[in-house]
Amino acid sequence: MVKRRSHSQNQHRKSGDVLAYISPWDTLQPGDRVVIVSRVSGREQNRRGNLYGSDAWLRFHLKRKRAKIVGCIRRAGSGFDPIWLKKTARRAKKRRAKMVAVFTDRFIRHRDFNSRESPDLQAGAAELKKLQDCTFGICLVTWAPPNASPKLVRRLRSKIGQWFRNNCGGRPEKTAPGAKKERRERDYPVAKVCFEHGLSVRRIGRFLDIPHMTIQNWRKRWLNEKSARARRSTRA
Repeated sequence: MVKRRSHSQNQHRKSGDVLAYISPWDTLQPGDRVVIVSRVSGREQNRRGNLYGSDAWLRFHLKRKRAKIVGCIRRAGSGFDPIWLKKTARRAKKRRAKMVAVFTDRFIRHRDFNSRESPDLQAGAAELKKLQDCTFGICLVTWAPPNASPKLVRRLRSKIGQWFRNNCGGRPEKTAPGAKKERRERDYPVAKVCFEHGLSVRRIGRFLDIPHMTIQNWRKRWLNEKSARARRSTRA
């Protein structure tokens, strides 16, 4: 009788040549054109703001890389079939752009992945080959190492969530007068990304744990900055 291999025996199996399909973050160069790929598995994750958290994280690090963002795609749904990337990949190829995501599993999941029964199962050679076919062989890049372990991915995902909500965990620190206002000002760049994505004022307030009246004032400030930039570009 042949003993069937369980997923637990094969959970950490990852294609040895994953780097042949997905490139590490260090390969990005200043001036590279990129398309951001953000995906969460379900509506509840989307409601909590995870989709926009990873998007904001990538934009922050791409700005430090001085890469040029030419597009983005966001999806709340399964990552088993990468066919949803085809249309965006076709456009990216025409613009000679790379597609970037936070983790490899934002591009593709193993067909037998299950968050409860096999949470450590990662995409293998078959899934990665299908991903390559659906993206027409263009360069795919991840912020985390493409072959990062499931444990590392979970730790980094938690870090991104804390960064997006400006919450580092642990005991609350003793705050000096004006510290709350200073903290909120640090959240303004994140709020601007949310404005660009069309999120409502109240939804952004829930994400950042900031009163919606403050977010409303930020939105007016953002619109004024946007119109000022437009006037300057017209004069130029």
